[in-house]
Amino acid sequence: QGYIRDNHPKMPLFVCTTSRQEGKTFFQNFPMDWCHEMALNPLTDSESHALMNAILETEQTSPQIKVLYDKIVASAKGNPYYIEEVLKSLLANDILIQDKGEWLLTKSVKKLPLPNSLHNLIVTRFDNLTYQERTLLQVASVMGKEFSYKLLHRLYDNKQKELTPLLETLVTNGFLTKKWVDGDYEFSFSQELTQEVIYGTLLHKRRTELHKRIAICLEEIYLSAKPSDVFELLAHHFSHTKEHELAIKYLYLAANKAMRFCANREALTYYDQIFSLLERIPKDTFVSTDIFFEEWFKANDLKTHILEKKAEIFLLIGEY
Repeated sequence: QGYIRDNHPKMPLFVCTTSRQEGKTFFQNFPMDWCHEMALNPLTDSESHALMNAILETEQTSPQIKVLYDKIVASAKGNPYYIEEVLKSLLANDILIQDKGEWLLTKSVKKLPLPNSLHNLIVTRFDNLTYQERTLLQVASVMGKEFSYKLLHRLYDNKQKELTPLLETLVTNGFLTKKWVDGDYEFSFSQELTQEVIYGTLLHKRRTELHKRIAICLEEIYLSAKPSDVFELLAHHFSHTKEHELAIKYLYLAANKAMRFCANREALTYYDQIFSLLERIPKDTFVSTDIFFEEWFKANDLKTHILEKKAEIFLLIGEY
């Protein structure tokens, strides 16, 4: 975004992106005549019915299933993700089954537990998992929306026999998806909201512990080979721990990397985060700003240096 806006303002380019965030959008810093926002309306009842038919891969439904559809539609209020999650839950718990090509319910529609919000629905599905499955999803939620098998494997102390069947179950149940990328499986949460809700089930102390473990594993795996590939991840995870000096180092490296790619806005964000963390450590603390611990700054001097770097960017992008 920053690179295109600042360096190629006349480049012919079409970008289509989706967001559920209110207020702040991906293109908020672009001239308004460059972009057009479309608000997606909730699904109509007929569209909701069509979506459920598509998920169940059917066109004909029994009167019992039509009653189920109506109950789901009443709770979903046009939210397609709610519809998808409800059906996944019913299928996973063998409440909705297929017999001889026909979909059947094993419980009365009146007795079906339909949560009153998408958040509660995700929590309910999560609570119905085994302890091992819930723990794995919590670890994964701290890793991020997407994560590599290699990193998860290291976090689980290379216990492949335990890890593989758990991941397959979570993929089958629709919590995760997987794909083969550059010689390794990459997993991702089926929906970003699922990751956020599961992350919210962790106590703050446990989150901090996991962020630190993940950062350490990232260092062990990547720093000797492709350190620049993980500067942003290391900055993110160390920023959620009490390892302020390490967070500052990787934020600085991520900012420099962003500047090399002309992603000036991203660099400014990293510098602002550094400034905030510098307020939490003594002024005379020495902080390293490179991989090999060859460049050091006193915290107070680093503040001045960061202000100078920000001034360079503002001059470059024409904001004085």
